[in-house]
Amino acid sequence: MQLSQTEIRRRITAAMSSREPAPREFSLARALAAMVNPRGLQQFDGAEGALAAAAAEAEGLQHDPHRIRWPLAQMATRDLNAANLMQGGALVGSDLARPWEPLRPWSVVLQGGATVWSGLQGNVPVPRVIADPTAYWLSTETTSVTESNATFGGYAMTPKTVGCYVECSRQLLLQALRGKQFEDLLSSMMLRAVGKALDTAIISGTGTSGQPAGLAGTAGVGTASGTSLSWASVCGLRASAVDAIGNDRGVSWVGGSSAQSVLAQRERFAGGGHPIWDNYEIAGIPAFVSNAVPATTLALGDWSYVIVGLWGESVQLELNPFGPPGTTAFQEGRVGFRVLLQCDFHVVNPAYFSIVSSIT
Repeated sequence: MQLSQTEIRRRITAAMSSREPAPREFSLARALAAMVNPRGLQQFDGAEGALAAAAAEAEGLQHDPHRIRWPLAQMATRDLNAANLMQGGALVGSDLARPWEPLRPWSVVLQGGATVWSGLQGNVPVPRVIADPTAYWLSTETTSVTESNATFGGYAMTPKTVGCYVECSRQLLLQALRGKQFEDLLSSMMLRAVGKALDTAIISGTGTSGQPAGLAGTAGVGTASGTSLSWASVCGLRASAVDAIGNDRGVSWVGGSSAQSVLAQRERFAGGGHPIWDNYEIAGIPAFVSNAVPATTLALGDWSYVIVGLWGESVQLELNPFGPPGTTAFQEGRVGFRVLLQCDFHVVNPAYFSIVSSIT
């Protein structure tokens, strides 16, 4: 049974208040440290255990103390003094942060405004707009509107699993319990690789070996020659985006490191002194750079028309207490964690995007 966001919020809120001694701040480091113990992260292990158990229950799963569900949508509170009623404690509410927000710092596509659907179950059919309808002016009040239909195609998003395996020492886990910098390091270790893999798939996914097919292989996406890419070509790509979308308010560029380096050194006009890639913009449009994008590739589009689907409301964290076989991880006191996320994406209208490869 699929639960509503309201029900998930209610269950996690109930889990928060189930034990008074539980700390009010959730710590990934404390959760990982507890998983290392033979008994694992039990449901009654403070806020972390309650949260992981509630996340499993919300998805209709049994809580496994060594294979926990960690909600992407974690509790967020307003910036008031919750400990003192006279200083705003009575006004402080708890809400679920949007499920994809923890991934956003590690994904330029999400930063560019991609649309995210979370909590999916089963295959999800999504329409694809091949051609928009046309609007007509009516010459008189009795003029009939000319029929103009949009052309649609079909696509079904299906869950595809992306995962990574990380190891850390027991000492790091102990230090993480005592310092925010180590907590932040562990969180970024868990999410950076997933965000990068998501960007790579959206831009240039192969569509094979479990990977989604990216924009570079999607029919209808605009292309341009990257050889000696000029200011005129860049402006032409922007004009094409405006013609297809209708405006450039939600349009942004996403490029690889070599593409950024080349265009940051190439003048718009000889002797003009202004580069094509000027700080964080290209032709007045926001530009993001990421090593998840092929180094010499540049993509343009309205990323809100990329739908990123997330199955469930959590990532799965699994413990490997001894490290991979044939290593000295056990002797060295290292433990491993596997992170799994089920996702897929869909481009609503390929005509809203352009890809430039092999920029030189």
